[in-house]
Amino acid sequence: SNLLLDHALHQVEMEQKEKNLCTVLFYGVLTRRITLDAILKKYSKKPVAKLDPTVRNILHVGLYQLLYLDHIPDRAAVDESVKLTKQCRKASASGFVNAVLRSFLRDEKQIPLPKQKKQAISIQYAAPLWLVDLLLKQYGETETIAFLENALQPAPLTIRRNPLLATEEQLLEALQEHQIQKHPLVPDAYFSGIIRHFKRAGFMCRMLPRRFAVGQLEQSRKKPYWMSVLLRAEKPVPLQSICREQDRF
Repeated sequence: SNLLLDHALHQVEMEQKEKNLCTVLFYGVLTRRITLDAILKKYSKKPVAKLDPTVRNILHVGLYQLLYLDHIPDRAAVDESVKLTKQCRKASASGFVNAVLRSFLRDEKQIPLPKQKKQAISIQYAAPLWLVDLLLKQYGETETIAFLENALQPAPLTIRRNPLLATEEQLLEALQEHQIQKHPLVPDAYFSGIIRHFKRAGFMCRMLPRRFAVGQLEQSRKKPYWMSVLLRAEKPVPLQSICREQDRF
C-alpha cells in the first residue's frame, strides 16, 4: 500500500499540504475500513461488497472525513465527495453518495453498533472479529478495549542504532538534546517524547554520520493496524530516506 501511494503522489502535481491530506486519508481509510463498511451497510440497500469499487472508495473517504477529521467542514466533505464521483465518471451514483453521507450526518454521525459485545468492539475499533475474540479470552474486556484504543493512536518513531558503526555512547551523545531514552523492550532501540514524526527524524538524520542509525515506526504503515498490534514492528527504513521524506507528515 505504501508503494502504491508513493507512486501515485509522485505522478501528480499537488501542493505538499494536499499530499499530506491524501496520505492521512489513504492510511486512515485502510485503518478504519471495518468501521466504515459497517456504516455503509446501514445506509446502502445494496450489499457493500457489490457496490462499485470506485463509489465505495469515495464513500469511505467521505465518511472518514466526517467521522475523524474535525478540521474539514462536514459540508465540504460531502460536496467534494459528490464532485469526485462525477469526476470519476460515476455521475449516476452522485445522488447515492450524497444521500448516504447526508443520512449519516442527520443521524449525528453515530456508528451503528450491534448488541453483541464482540461485534460492537470489532466495529468500534476497526478490529477483525478473530482478533477481538482472542484478546477478550486472553485479557478481558477492559484491557482489550484499552489495547485497541492504543493501537489506533499515531505510531511513535523509534531510532535503532547500527551496532557495527556506533556505540551506544556515541549515539546518545550525538542526540543528547533530543532527550533520547533507551527502549525498555527492543535491543539497540531508542525513543523520545519529542520525536513524533518524520520531520523531526529528518532533522536529526542530518546530525548523524551515514547509516549511524535507522528510523522506524513501532507500528507498520504497510499493514492493517491490527496486524501491527500483533507484530509491532517493520523492516527498518534508512534514516537518510526519512530525511528525504521529512515534509510528507
